[in-house]
Amino acid sequence: MSIALCINGRNDTSYPSAALNDARTCALDCVADYAAQISDIADVYYLSADGTVPAGYPWQSVVCSTVKGFLTFAQSLSDEITDIIYIHNDTPLINGVVTAEMIRDHRTYHAEYTFAEGYPSGFAPEILSREGILHLNNLCDKDDTVLKKGALFDLVSKDINSFDLETKISDVDMRSYRLTLGMDTKQEFLVTRKIYQACTAEKPEVDEKVLTSVITGREELQRSLPVYASIQLTDGCPQKCSYCPYPVMNPSLLTDRNYMKYADYMAIIKKLKSFMEGGYVSLSPFGEPALHPDIYSLASGTVSEGFTVVIETSGIGWDKKHVAALIKECGPGLLWIVSMDAPEPELYARLRGEGYNEAFDFASFLVKEAPSTAYVQCVRMKENEDVLEPFYRFWKERTDNIIIQKYDWFAGFLPSNTVSDISPVHRNVCWHLKRDLTVLMDGTVPLCKEDAGKTRVLGNMFTDTVEEIWERALPVFMDHTKKRYPGICEGCDEYYTYNF
Repeated sequence: MSIALCINGRNDTSYPSAALNDARTCALDCVADYAAQISDIADVYYLSADGTVPAGYPWQSVVCSTVKGFLTFAQSLSDEITDIIYIHNDTPLINGVVTAEMIRDHRTYHAEYTFAEGYPSGFAPEILSREGILHLNNLCDKDDTVLKKGALFDLVSKDINSFDLETKISDVDMRSYRLTLGMDTKQEFLVTRKIYQACTAEKPEVDEKVLTSVITGREELQRSLPVYASIQLTDGCPQKCSYCPYPVMNPSLLTDRNYMKYADYMAIIKKLKSFMEGGYVSLSPFGEPALHPDIYSLASGTVSEGFTVVIETSGIGWDKKHVAALIKECGPGLLWIVSMDAPEPELYARLRGEGYNEAFDFASFLVKEAPSTAYVQCVRMKENEDVLEPFYRFWKERTDNIIIQKYDWFAGFLPSNTVSDISPVHRNVCWHLKRDLTVLMDGTVPLCKEDAGKTRVLGNMFTDTVEEIWERALPVFMDHTKKRYPGICEGCDEYYTYNF
């Protein structure tokens, strides 16, 4: 019985060949070492869109960038190949010992597909038998599905009960850390490099025990760069929502119509791109983005800089022709969230104010015009708890993209109106301190979106560098890792919520 190792070379950035330590070891070197550790490997194949193999690595070239292409290639291998190990080129912590255990179980129990559970992505491979390849090929009805991380498992999940599966389960469940030990983004690369250095500080071999200790005991290594930036565009809004802090922050929001200038906004985007390279930009944490005179140019310009734009809106004030054109131009780089909060006008008016018909019409338009990227949102609170199910059922007939958002009391800035406590048993380090930046219209960067009273200002995006601003939140993050929660953090219950 022989094994073919297939390395997905989809990541064609410089990160797989970037130095991880002073010895200039890179992810590709680690993958090559991994291949040498696995018994019974007959051939190593490098899958890439153009058939290029990184210089200096003796791997066979395969032109392949889709799931269907991979399965067709795998099915064409000689009969001597009984199993296929599938990994990625940007995973320096891929583990040979865990793989050997998975191969043993895969063969012992005659599995079609073997995967790992509870580990961070990038620590363990996926393994397919020849029967599993055939089975997946029969399920794969598209030629254009990109061969990205998770694509094989997604395909298996379409008919998971019909597969003979085997699972390698980690001793400690690390899924809650949402870690990817890979290099798809600058943020991932920096985190993976820090974890790699910590794991190999004493010896080059990284076992499960060492990885678990580093991930669970040194969470500061998991903070690298912001992934989600929320930028306020205007100081006006057509509604005074009862559960929003902004009417308290700006009592004249119904009449104010000031806005961030286009040039100033794009200057912020340029600074963020230089620092983050990519990620999500939300428009906007406070105020209605539709009121900005250049909103369509702002959104398209942000997407063109490589960010995914999230527009959270009341649904009031939009031009459908311009929106349709924007959707067509930006494609999957533009996400919409329409806040509805009630299934009928009377309750809607009590919660949000006037405008139900226009908001409902716009939400209905969006879910048809952008079915995969438009969401309808309802904030769950005491006032609408009884109609939450009718709301969900109504919109479920029209879209699968429904967000039921927990009530946010902004760390005590608003009255408590929560229906039920859904916080975890053990408090985790705040995701927002780890991943988010909030920028107000004047450039002010508070500690986070929850800091509606601006009790701790990190700086100003127009006068400070992003690096300076981001580093000023580190002491608070470090306090969280030590179970200390200063200032507004003590009374905040948004620490476990997560933006994209």
